[in-house]
Amino acid sequence: MINRKIKGINAERYLLRKFFQNGWACIRASASGSQKDVGLDLIAGNKLRKLGIEVKVVNSDKLYIPKPRMQEFLNFCDIFGLEPWIAVKFKSTEFYFINPEDMKVKSSSYAITLEQAKNFGLLFEELIESYVTNIQK
Repeated sequence: MINRKIKGINAERYLLRKFFQNGWACIRASASGSQKDVGLDLIAGNKLRKLGIEVKVVNSDKLYIPKPRMQEFLNFCDIFGLEPWIAVKFKSTEFYFINPEDMKVKSSSYAITLEQAKNFGLLFEELIESYVTNIQK
């Protein structure tokens, strides 16, 4: 459990630095997962976009997020006016940013496979690309 938590914290910090290195502001919600109603890990934004991000690191080719956890996340993003994104790093891959609408809704969870993430997800550069393009115009 501790090792998994450390992996998650390190992943959040990695993405936080990556956003700042690319001209975005970003904060980490250190209470996520331990405080009810704090339903996300990162808030990242710039003048054009505000993102709510749930960060997941999995050692397989499937990600499952329990429905109650996903609902907390979506509610928080809605109240705050954030675009909801799931940042998932599968074993030996880069992060894929998934719109929750592209995940399969199962009886007790939201799910996505690595193959689906490759088809529907965005890599970090693709996620921030529209902002970079608009600034350069």
